[in-house]
Amino acid sequence: MKFEKEIPEGLIAQKPVENRQDSKLFVINRASEKFYHRRFSDIIEYFNSGDCLIINTIKVVPSRLFGKKISGGKVELLFLDPCQLSQICTYQNQRLS
Repeated sequence: MKFEKEIPEGLIAQKPVENRQDSKLFVINRASEKFYHRRFSDIIEYFNSGDCLIINTIKVVPSRLFGKKISGGKVELLFLDPCQLSQICTYQNQRLS
């Protein structure tokens, strides 16, 4: 079974909520193929005895930088992959149109 769901950009979190238990939880019922919007604090309702929860501890870091050219034009850098500081410095020396 394959699920594809378009998520409007405005609904994608840009920063974490203050109280992590208030984070949104997107639930897919495979049997009924229905989608539910819940809170992370409800997650225990979806576990059975013997289930295993794997936690991803990778933290989200800002990957979009905004700037302004000397001419007044706007500049936006979007980093899709991690990069070294030396790579960021090379952008500084390139002409961005």
